[in-house]
Amino acid sequence: VSSFVLGLIDEGRVGAAGWILFILTWAAISIGAYISGGVDAPIMVGYVVVILAASLLFGFLAGALFAFLSIVFGGFLIYAEWTQLLPDSFEYSPAAKLLIYSFFFLVVALFQRMSVNLTRRAFARADESETRYRYFLENISTVTYIEDVTILANMIYVSPQVEKMLGYTQEEFLANPLLWLDIVVPEDREAVKQESIRTSKTGETFTMEYRLFSKDTKLVWVRDEARLIRNAKGDPEYWLGVWADITQAKQAEVEQDRIVES
Repeated sequence: VSSFVLGLIDEGRVGAAGWILFILTWAAISIGAYISGGVDAPIMVGYVVVILAASLLFGFLAGALFAFLSIVFGGFLIYAEWTQLLPDSFEYSPAAKLLIYSFFFLVVALFQRMSVNLTRRAFARADESETRYRYFLENISTVTYIEDVTILANMIYVSPQVEKMLGYTQEEFLANPLLWLDIVVPEDREAVKQESIRTSKTGETFTMEYRLFSKDTKLVWVRDEARLIRNAKGDPEYWLGVWADITQAKQAEVEQDRIVES
């Protein structure tokens, strides 16, 4: 049985291996309790191990299922003891005790291997998700950035597209978390700062159009939109924002206004 369970674990079928292992362990504990004195048998402690392990590996419902089964079987043992249906209890021989202890050690080892396997798979899925997300961020035409939740709004990540838009490299922005504010056109800077402070306090979405100086001092109009991302507890984690280059649209607006005025 252990070889079969280990085979399932190595194949990545951890769920099936876990359920087989839990059911067999629960059955072994129940049989052991029945033939060795009922609810007073020390082996009954094994139920606690099964319930806790099932809850940790498969969630609350799995633990609740084994708890329910254990309560039902415990009730049966009490009834059997009361009606004298239990077999005469006997003292285990040293060899039998060794076999029982070896079985539980094997179960614990299998549980540990399952836990390690599940943890590795969870980390692998997390790494894969992060890789896909980063690939998405770094292969769209707009510039994506992340800022901390302080009033200063320090930039802690910016996608590589920023170099194409503004001439500054990703490394230059990360080396100077306030570079984004330094390159805002002076006429727009105070309004941008005030809106950043206001939304930092209220948690509202930051949306604004303003001008930036590129590294070669060209004017670049951007539409900046950032949303506050919160964790599971509702606490602010970071700002996730996007810069879209709207320079051509702004130039077209100016040209249209010039034509209309003329």
